[in-house]
Amino acid sequence: MSSNRIAIVLSENEIEIKNLAAQMHVWIAGTKSNVKVVKALWKSSLPSQLTQTYFDISSDSSKEEQCIGAIDQVDAHHCTAFGTESWSEIQVHGTPLTQRLSNEFEMFGNVAIKRTDYGFTVHRQSQT
Repeated sequence: MSSNRIAIVLSENEIEIKNLAAQMHVWIAGTKSNVKVVKALWKSSLPSQLTQTYFDISSDSSKEEQCIGAIDQVDAHHCTAFGTESWSEIQVHGTPLTQRLSNEFEMFGNVAIKRTDYGFTVHRQSQT
């Protein structure tokens, strides 16, 4: 379990969300189904240092647009400005890597992006 690993979840998969929430911070697309899962997680006995957050999405937005909307929020909340170690890994679940998403993550500098079965993972060297 690491406090500098984050998952952005764009799919509606309750089991996957629960598994990720037990290991890392999760930011979940705020669909009706996902909001219910997040609210249930808030009442569960997950490690207190890990957070589960849902973010608003437009019903007509693509998964790519949803991810882009979440990136800055994730970076703002998981940075050294809050006295914690900045994120070192973001797992994106529920959308494939596109050139546009790659460009968005590359703006953080010194990142390595790898395609996965669930979407892709972005690794960044420590910013502390």
